[in-house]
Amino acid sequence: MERDEEDLVRLYLTDIGQYQLLTKDDEVELAQAIEAGAAARAELEEQGRSVSPARRRELRKLSRAGEAAERRFVQSTCGWWCRSRRSTRPPASRCWT
Repeated sequence: MERDEEDLVRLYLTDIGQYQLLTKDDEVELAQAIEAGAAARAELEEQGRSVSPARRRELRKLSRAGEAAERRFVQSTCGWWCRSRRSTRPPASRCWT
């Protein structure tokens, strides 16, 4: 592995190590937020301008919360997966192989 690749791998592993692993309850909470966000986006698309301004604000808030939950889930899951792979492979391993 070239020096630049090693630096990128190290940077990536350091980055994903910053996220806490999820508990079962965390996963349920995030899944519910992701689903609520998807439903909110669908309602916004279907209803369009017929949604009241207050409801539109609420739907946008739910949508943003769903997107944030999805990011947290992906980051935490990737961190877990890469840490578990690293613990069973030689130190120079790449977690994506």
